[in-house]
Amino acid sequence: MIDDIEKNYAEVRKERGLDNEVAELDEAMFENSVNYLHIQKSEEAWDYSVYDKESLKLVDGGRIENPKLNIGQIKEQITSAYEVKLPYGEPLPNSDKNRLLDDITEKAALQMTQEYQDLPDPKITISDMCSYGYTDSNMLPIPRETALKLFDADAAIYMLHYDDTEAMVTDVSEIKNFDGIFGIDKEDWQLVKDNYLKNAEMSIEDDYDMIDGIVNNGDNRSVAELESDVKAGKSISVLDLANAINRESEKEKPVKQAKSTKRDKAAKSEKSSLLAKLNRPLPPQQDKDKPKNKEMEM
Repeated sequence: MIDDIEKNYAEVRKERGLDNEVAELDEAMFENSVNYLHIQKSEEAWDYSVYDKESLKLVDGGRIENPKLNIGQIKEQITSAYEVKLPYGEPLPNSDKNRLLDDITEKAALQMTQEYQDLPDPKITISDMCSYGYTDSNMLPIPRETALKLFDADAAIYMLHYDDTEAMVTDVSEIKNFDGIFGIDKEDWQLVKDNYLKNAEMSIEDDYDMIDGIVNNGDNRSVAELESDVKAGKSISVLDLANAINRESEKEKPVKQAKSTKRDKAAKSEKSSLLAKLNRPLPPQQDKDKPKNKEMEM
């Protein structure tokens, strides 16, 4: 009902020529047939982001350093920059804007989680590799340190060149001397992924009962708790939010939880059995000077 009131109010305002109220806005969300456009004003410029309506993924964005322009002029300037000009309508009601921004934030966090899980080393991303000049979608980027470790694990490592070519590493000296990005084929990564991540995590994990592919995940706050911190004005890590979403999504898989519980019970039972054997009292030691039988006594 509130949404209907806001939409009707926007229509009435347009009919009466009250566009000056729109011009005075410092933030707004617009839409056309394919995109959402979010514009907000900072102290010295206007920042804008364009999202695909279907996937809510960020498809474009930028900054217009002219704070003297109003939000309507900024919207028209953004629209005119595209070859295919699809006009944006009136600002969406605040309730719709806030809901969309929440959905966009959640999807971005989930996407980041997936990207982190798929990458051998999150220090370097697919975007970094493409910006460097290498764009083969079958290759995952890795920094020098990770390349050395994977090469020691007998994985096929490539030196990636900014002209979109690559060369396979044949000697460790090539990794040490190459001044660029390295890569590993996606199929090769899947073959070595489990063992590599487990060994890497066990070597630096500060939460030894959490060997789960997420290094040092001692912060186990829920999504609700993290959101509460944000509302209270506290800063949080985007990675912590992504990990929290990932943990809660995993909890929704009862079959996997059941299997894990059985393994845990079996492990505890085996451990208890072993401890029982270790704690069992030793048999009494025989006196070496005492004869063992009558024949020896004679």
